[in-house]
Amino acid sequence: MPKVKNVLVQRTFNYEGLYSALITWDCSVSGVPDIQGFNVYRSLDSKDFQLVGSNLGICQYLDENIPLLQGEEYYYKITFIDNNGIESSLDEADAITFTHQLSTTNGFNTRLVNTSLEQIRRLAWLFKHVGEPVWFIIRQYVGKKCHRCYDFNSHKATDPNCPVCFGTGIEGGYKAVEGLMIVSPSDMRYLRDNDGFIANNTLVVYLPFYPFLTSNDFIIRKRTGQRYLFNSVNQTIIEGFVVMQTARITLAEKGSKIYKLEVDNG
Repeated sequence: MPKVKNVLVQRTFNYEGLYSALITWDCSVSGVPDIQGFNVYRSLDSKDFQLVGSNLGICQYLDENIPLLQGEEYYYKITFIDNNGIESSLDEADAITFTHQLSTTNGFNTRLVNTSLEQIRRLAWLFKHVGEPVWFIIRQYVGKKCHRCYDFNSHKATDPNCPVCFGTGIEGGYKAVEGLMIVSPSDMRYLRDNDGFIANNTLVVYLPFYPFLTSNDFIIRKRTGQRYLFNSVNQTIIEGFVVMQTARITLAEKGSKIYKLEVDNG
């Protein structure tokens, strides 16, 4: 029976300091070329699994505000929904364990309070006061196949500039997630060209830990509408906790297909 592979759970916090589990997995399943979505299940005893995320079009899920206690474990399973709307077997899905482990000294949680949580709080303050509102545009790899250009023989889009899927083969093409970014102070400058001064087109930026971003995604600045491509993305991990992402982004040319993607900026 085909299964979802490379399921990974990472510990992190939300900006209120509460625990979160970030689950990621492979977007492709061997032997199943057309997947409509993924479901995420969680259990406290590895037996009774409850649905917590349904029909996901991206291969990641943030389970927020889970009431973890010292030493408690959570179990996760990922299933897929095929082209006929049939879900894979939950009984045959691999379970992955998320364990809360913290060191304490005389009852004081040094690992949580002194390092990771304090870093999260400082980052939260920075994003709140100097962060710039953006859209994170995440490429979808599963979902309804494009009615205009998807080829069911090659399982690919035939038109890289398709106005329906934008070359992804999935209708809509991308999922928009609101967020904040901070531009590195060293990149807050203008460059000079033959027409005068222009904004720096390549930036180093700091991003929240979620959603996980890749070179297949891009950013829209809400204030200006400018759209940036990712050159590289790196996760910052402190003592096993994902706390932030850093990226190098480049302004897309006006003729780029991503300018055709409409996002509600209201």
